Amino acid sequence: MGWTDADATHIPVASTWWLDVEVANSWRKDPARNVAALQGAVDYLESMGAGSVGFYSAPRMWQKITGGTDAFAGHSSWTAGASTLEQAEAICQRPGFTGGPVEMAQYFANGFDANHRC
Repeated sequence: MGWTDADATHIPVASTWWLDVEVANSWRKDPARNVAALQGAVDYLESMGAGSVGFYSAPRMWQKITGGTDAFAGHSSWTAGASTLEQAEAICQRPGFTGGPVEMAQYFANGFDANHRC
Protein backbone atom coordinates (compact mmCIF):
# COMPACT_ATOMS: atom_id res chain seq x y z
CA MET A 1 0.00 0.00 0.00
CA GLY A 2 1.33 3.41 -0.97
CA TRP A 3 0.82 6.86 0.44
CA THR A 4 -2.74 6.89 -0.87
CA ASP A 5 -5.11 4.56 -2.71
CA ALA A 6 -4.49 3.98 -6.43
CA ASP A 7 -7.92 5.40 -7.33
CA ALA A 8 -7.59 8.52 -5.16
CA THR A 9 -8.91 11.77 -6.58
CA HIS A 10 -6.68 14.11 -4.60
CA ILE A 11 -3.37 14.23 -2.77
CA PRO A 12 -3.91 13.91 1.01
CA VAL A 13 -1.49 16.75 1.83
CA ALA A 14 -1.08 19.89 -0.28
CA SER A 15 2.73 19.90 -0.30
CA THR A 16 5.44 20.79 -2.79
CA TRP A 17 6.24 18.11 -5.36
CA TRP A 18 9.68 18.24 -7.02
CA LEU A 19 10.04 16.64 -10.44
CA ASP A 20 13.52 15.16 -10.90
CA VAL A 21 15.03 16.20 -14.25
CA GLU A 22 18.43 14.52 -14.39
CA VAL A 23 20.31 12.80 -17.21
CA ALA A 24 20.49 9.58 -15.14
CA ASN A 25 16.72 9.18 -15.64
CA SER A 26 15.26 7.94 -18.92
CA TRP A 27 14.39 10.73 -21.37
CA ARG A 28 13.70 10.96 -25.09
CA LYS A 29 16.25 12.50 -27.43
CA ASP A 30 13.62 15.02 -28.51
CA PRO A 31 13.37 17.83 -25.91
CA ALA A 32 9.81 18.67 -27.04
CA ARG A 33 8.65 15.20 -26.01
CA ASN A 34 10.36 15.57 -22.64
CA VAL A 35 8.69 18.94 -22.09
CA ALA A 36 5.33 17.36 -22.96
CA ALA A 37 5.93 14.56 -20.43
CA LEU A 38 6.85 17.08 -17.74
CA GLN A 39 3.78 19.18 -18.57
CA GLY A 40 1.63 16.08 -18.17
CA ALA A 41 3.16 15.43 -14.75
CA VAL A 42 2.62 19.05 -13.68
CA ASP A 43 -0.99 19.03 -14.92
CA TYR A 44 -1.72 15.77 -13.11
CA LEU A 45 -0.19 16.87 -9.80
CA GLU A 46 -1.99 20.21 -9.93
CA SER A 47 -5.29 18.49 -10.74
CA MET A 48 -4.78 16.26 -7.68
CA GLY A 49 -4.27 19.25 -5.36
CA ALA A 50 -0.50 19.52 -5.03
CA GLY A 51 0.42 22.65 -3.09
CA SER A 52 3.01 23.49 -5.72
CA VAL A 53 5.16 21.75 -8.32
CA GLY A 54 8.81 22.56 -8.87
CA PHE A 55 11.77 21.07 -10.71
CA TYR A 56 15.04 19.64 -9.38
CA SER A 57 17.90 19.77 -11.88
CA ALA A 58 21.13 21.49 -12.82
CA PRO A 59 21.21 24.07 -15.62
CA ARG A 60 23.22 21.85 -18.02
CA MET A 61 20.93 18.87 -17.49
CA TRP A 62 17.82 21.04 -17.90
CA GLN A 63 19.21 22.36 -21.19
CA LYS A 64 20.02 18.88 -22.48
CA ILE A 65 16.69 17.31 -21.48
CA THR A 66 14.24 20.16 -22.18
CA GLY A 67 16.15 22.28 -24.68
CA GLY A 68 16.17 25.06 -22.07
CA THR A 69 12.41 25.59 -22.26
CA ASP A 70 10.82 28.47 -20.37
CA ALA A 71 7.43 26.74 -20.41
CA PHE A 72 7.73 26.24 -16.65
CA ALA A 73 8.76 29.78 -15.72
CA GLY A 74 5.86 29.88 -13.26
CA HIS A 75 7.45 27.04 -11.29
CA SER A 76 10.35 27.08 -8.84
CA SER A 77 13.77 25.54 -9.33
CA TRP A 78 15.75 23.46 -6.86
CA THR A 79 19.15 23.93 -8.43
CA ALA A 80 22.01 21.46 -8.05
CA GLY A 81 25.65 22.02 -8.89
CA ALA A 82 27.12 24.46 -6.39
CA SER A 83 30.37 23.45 -4.70
CA THR A 84 30.03 25.71 -1.65
CA LEU A 85 27.39 27.44 0.44
CA GLU A 86 28.57 30.77 -0.98
CA GLN A 87 27.93 29.53 -4.53
CA ALA A 88 24.50 28.24 -3.46
CA GLU A 89 23.66 31.64 -1.99
CA ALA A 90 24.69 33.29 -5.27
CA ILE A 91 22.46 30.90 -7.25
CA CYS A 92 19.52 32.10 -5.13
CA GLN A 93 20.02 35.64 -6.42
CA ARG A 94 19.45 34.68 -10.08
CA PRO A 95 16.46 33.26 -11.94
CA GLY A 96 16.35 29.47 -11.95
CA PHE A 97 16.79 27.16 -14.90
CA THR A 98 12.98 27.16 -15.38
CA GLY A 99 13.01 30.95 -15.70
CA GLY A 100 11.18 31.18 -12.38
CA PRO A 101 12.57 31.67 -8.89
CA VAL A 102 15.13 29.44 -7.22
CA GLU A 103 13.61 28.01 -4.05
CA MET A 104 16.59 25.88 -3.02
CA ALA A 105 20.20 25.52 -4.11
CA GLN A 106 22.15 22.33 -3.52
CA TYR A 107 25.85 22.33 -2.66
CA PHE A 108 28.50 19.91 -1.43
CA ALA A 109 29.32 19.95 2.31
CA ASN A 110 31.31 17.48 4.40
CA GLY A 111 31.03 14.74 1.78
CA PHE A 112 27.26 15.08 1.33
CA ASP A 113 24.72 17.09 -0.62
CA ALA A 114 23.35 19.99 1.42
CA ASN A 115 20.57 22.40 0.53
CA HIS A 116 20.23 26.13 1.08
CA ARG A 117 16.67 27.49 1.14
CA CYS A 118 16.59 30.77 -0.76
